[in-house]
Amino acid sequence: MARKRRTGEPEPAWELDLHGKTVEQALRLARQELFMRWKRGQSPGLLITGRGVHSGDGVPRLFEAIKQLLHSEEAAGLGVRDRTPGRGRGSWLVHLWPPNGRPEEPPAGEDPRDQEPPEPLLPDIDASAFED
Repeated sequence: MARKRRTGEPEPAWELDLHGKTVEQALRLARQELFMRWKRGQSPGLLITGRGVHSGDGVPRLFEAIKQLLHSEEAAGLGVRDRTPGRGRGSWLVHLWPPNGRPEEPPAGEDPRDQEPPEPLLPDIDASAFED
């Protein structure tokens, strides 16, 4: 069981430090870690990106790349339920769905099976127009 931090937030069950990685490496590692931790029921977690202090131009590339990942549609498939900037704005605190949870579940009362099917993209075509 995760301990509570002084702010009321639970202590992370795990951390992944992405310092020194390229954006591509960091994204690959983050995807793997999120999916694995979700399947194991280990939440919340902390993705440590740094603040970009050591970047040549001071731009926090890893923070922004991870932010885009966590806010993308792909994040739900990796088990992400919620995310907030972590301590010192150099990390992301990530809450994951329960292991058997379905992140693509619609909100209560919005079952897509209850909706009308979409209109066909093409109108019905009179096949007799193509006969010889």
